[in-house]
Amino acid sequence: IKFIISVVALLWIISTVAFFILMNNKLAAPLSLIIEGIGKISKGNYDERLEIINDNEIGDLANKINEVSSFLKRNEEQINSINQNLEIKIVERTKSLKVALERLREYNNQKTDLFYTIVHDIKNPLTVISGYATMILQYPNFSEDKKKDFIKKIVRETERLTKMLNDFLVSIREEENLYKTNYSPIDILPILEYFYTIYEVQAKESTIDFVWDVQTPLPLVNGNKEKIEHVLSNLLSNAFKFTEDKGMIKISARVEEDVIKVGVSDTGSGIKEGKEKAIFDKFKKLEDNKSGTGLGLYIASQIIANHNGSIWVKNNLGGKGCTFYF
Repeated sequence: IKFIISVVALLWIISTVAFFILMNNKLAAPLSLIIEGIGKISKGNYDERLEIINDNEIGDLANKINEVSSFLKRNEEQINSINQNLEIKIVERTKSLKVALERLREYNNQKTDLFYTIVHDIKNPLTVISGYATMILQYPNFSEDKKKDFIKKIVRETERLTKMLNDFLVSIREEENLYKTNYSPIDILPILEYFYTIYEVQAKESTIDFVWDVQTPLPLVNGNKEKIEHVLSNLLSNAFKFTEDKGMIKISARVEEDVIKVGVSDTGSGIKEGKEKAIFDKFKKLEDNKSGTGLGLYIASQIIANHNGSIWVKNNLGGKGCTFYF
């Protein structure tokens, strides 16, 4: 009997150990793998897959966890794709905003330049008008013919000023045409003659030797009459501004290499060496011109450039004054 009891006890122990070994392989080990896999997935490793082949609830649980991991992987890819698209759109929108801001700044600068241009352009005709009107008042003994001649010049400058302001108003209303100019064949000789007569009286008052050195005939040029008048008016105004009494100012024109070369010379202070190009920059003032806007020569250079020409300045030989050519 003792032998039988011993055998039964041994078999019970063996079966219990076998049962625990079997349960460990079927339950404990897979659960350990599941816990380890969930830990990796929770850290963002959505490529983790549980390799558990069990035809029971443990196997089903492992498959569901794999499905959730795959779902999270797809969602992560979609979110990354959306984020990339958003980043691209943000960059594009930022670039668009920068472009819009630059255009707005450019637009504002153009408006400011237009204001200074208007002020600068109306100054010269008003100076001429004021000069002739003052002479009529100060010298009542002038002959009637002389007074009529002065009044005609005042009327001519008034008409030029009115047209100039009308052109500016049109440019403001139609901003796309702000810097567009109509060109046609023009005769530059009458323009030179007109400005010579305009400044001739001022030259006599200041005892300035006003020299006419124009070789004729001059061919027609393709240009804009009002713009060429603006350039000449600016150059002559500067010449009279910087030339002292008993000095000399000269208007010259001739054909060189199939192009017309116009010059305005003076015996003023000249241009400081090395500044010959800089004086045509925007808002760059001549050293002796503290009251100007620094736009006159810049505007003149832009006008000549739009005529496919060039403008430059050279100091006269002997160091007395300079000559502007275009």
